[in-house]
Amino acid sequence: MSLSLEEDLTLQIGVYNLLGQKISTVFQGNLSAGEHELALNIPEAARGMLLLRAQAGGRSLGVKIWKE
Repeated sequence: MSLSLEEDLTLQIGVYNLLGQKISTVFQGNLSAGEHELALNIPEAARGMLLLRAQAGGRSLGVKIWKE
């Protein structure tokens, strides 16, 4: 996953099923401003349509993904 940050922040990325149940946290940490590449290790048992939810600074962003 590629990220471009305008400021330093603490980021958490979770994987959720379509019922809104959290499957796992795939990233949690501090990132500095600039470009970043993150390798997300989504659990093997998680399959089908999933939601990646990134939370930082009181804001969140969700992206649907498909995992076979």
